[in-house]
Amino acid sequence: MLRKEHKVSHISSEAIFATPTMKPAKVLLSLVFCFLLILTDINYKSSEILRAYGKDILTPVIYIAKSPVFIFNKVIDFFNSRQDLRFTINALEQENLKLKSKNSLMNEISFKNRRLNSLEESIEGNQNNYYLVKKKFLSTNDLKPVMTVGINSREEVFTKNNAVLSEKGLLGRIISQGLLNAEVMLVQDSRSLVPVVSSTSRLHAILQGSGLSRLGHLNNIKKSAEFKIGEELYSSGLGGVYPSGYPVAKIKTIKDNPDSEFLDIQVSFLQSPIDQDYFLVKKNIQTNE
Repeated sequence: MLRKEHKVSHISSEAIFATPTMKPAKVLLSLVFCFLLILTDINYKSSEILRAYGKDILTPVIYIAKSPVFIFNKVIDFFNSRQDLRFTINALEQENLKLKSKNSLMNEISFKNRRLNSLEESIEGNQNNYYLVKKKFLSTNDLKPVMTVGINSREEVFTKNNAVLSEKGLLGRIISQGLLNAEVMLVQDSRSLVPVVSSTSRLHAILQGSGLSRLGHLNNIKKSAEFKIGEELYSSGLGGVYPSGYPVAKIKTIKDNPDSEFLDIQVSFLQSPIDQDYFLVKKNIQTNE
């Protein structure tokens, strides 16, 4: 290479990379398309519908993603050889493990049967007004916990706001559904507002959640209200969203803060979806209540 080729005067002044500008028509079309998406979500809650159908699509993908690990473990187990001297000991250990597993499985089945029997006994009136559903997922967001349950849309007809019940009472309501899954907003959700009535004082209030495994609270309760610690709160049915007469929570504490015009009443919820697998969905709330 010649020495003169290193001079700055030989460097081109033209731009090496050039990004073409976007045409105004494309920009306008993109803005209109985004505006239509926002309007569709506001008017028809399209994001909730797409999210439910998205879980329908992701369910088989998750099972396919787990299959390589399952196949790999099976291949490893197949090619693992055992020494002859330890064959008898390992066989006895495996037999003992099987017996323990069977015993554990029987205990689990017995526990689930008791749960299902208790759930069935909690139904009042016609059992045809309820569907049995199984929990599939529970979100990790404690403030806004959303539970996903499995459904069969060809056999089970759900509508938005159908109440979801456990053997202890009201658990939440359906907020969206697809072909195989439905999303449930729990009463513990910070966005959840449940009209309730107290069991002894018969006072009405609005119960709001504060998150999963946390105490809820009653909104805007005047200091003249005579709520009592320990009394249970039942769904009142006001507003037509939740059915009436189902246990929801129990009053835990009542505080009269001098710097507030309302009572600070905290409640503990009677049910939790963490340690339960099966629930009931009450259909046609408006026509059955």
